[in-house]
Amino acid sequence: MQVKTQKQVIALQNKVQKVADQLNEEIIAITKGIQHIQTQTGVAYQLNTKDFDTKKLNLIAKKVGDDLEVTLEENVVIFDNYFNVCTTDLSCLVSLPTKDGGLYHIVADAFFTLEDGTQVVYFYGEQSIVSTESSAVSTDNKQSFFDVVTSNIGIVAAVAVVAVVVATSGSDKNNNDDEVLPTFTLADTGGTTNNATITVSGLKEGATWQYSIDGGASFTDGTGSSFVLNEGTYAENVIQIKQTDTAGNILIIIKNTSPVVVDTTNPLFTSATTVDVKTNTEASETIYEATAIDNNAVTYTLEDGNQKDKFTISKEGELRYKQKQATAHNDDKVTIIATDAAGNETRQLVTVSV
Repeated sequence: MQVKTQKQVIALQNKVQKVADQLNEEIIAITKGIQHIQTQTGVAYQLNTKDFDTKKLNLIAKKVGDDLEVTLEENVVIFDNYFNVCTTDLSCLVSLPTKDGGLYHIVADAFFTLEDGTQVVYFYGEQSIVSTESSAVSTDNKQSFFDVVTSNIGIVAAVAVVAVVVATSGSDKNNNDDEVLPTFTLADTGGTTNNATITVSGLKEGATWQYSIDGGASFTDGTGSSFVLNEGTYAENVIQIKQTDTAGNILIIIKNTSPVVVDTTNPLFTSATTVDVKTNTEASETIYEATAIDNNAVTYTLEDGNQKDKFTISKEGELRYKQKQATAHNDDKVTIIATDAAGNETRQLVTVSV
């Protein structure tokens, strides 16, 4: 059954890690050209990372029939009959390196499909290695396997949180399969907010956590269950939470998969505070246009009180009388509220003279 959520991807990896700990580890030496490995039950296969630079590696793993085909820049390793022998009951495993220095366990249930029907079960590196395989897969240099696989199976979230599993041999074998996995969320839904607090939940008891706001280049020790972002724009994968067990093993790293904008600045009105209107002006005519500057889109509403009931305003700031004003007067007042996409508000009192 193909996984449907990121949580399922993580839970499956954690489950498989415990199986891997019980298998006999076999390191595969990489040779140039094509090499075949006859998969056997009871074995956990790993590529010898001494044979390549993982920081510069381009790697793509595909399900071709029942075989697992792992393509590197100058090598192809084919694990014969892998999806028939190994993945049905996890009696054997192939684990491939991640950029974070851990392992990703190849399972049949996490994949995306190329236009020729081939299932990609893992990749990392420059995404040209995927783009050249299929024009149907849209990738860029910032996307990971997790980004692509979840986008192809319809993951949708207000503030999506993607976990990149960094499995280690020191993982706790007593983990509960149903344990709550770490997540982090903004206080407000959506990618733009004026509440800069990030809440972290699902932390493993006894584990420590750190956060990064520079794409993992540096991490700060987390305390409690939250931290506060500075005002600004955070591209996808820039915000990261890392959880570490008591032995110092990295258990998991989670990242934001969509941009987050923290905006705590109120809109600034630039339109006038008074307006003159001729008598008998048609009610359909705009008598005043509210304008306010902000880094994000601004909409306009009217505050209760004063002579609000005499007016209407469009979300674009066009103020109108509800009825034609036939007599002169100079005491109609109305308060206009400018609200930006993050929820910041500014009020301005406008006096209308007829």
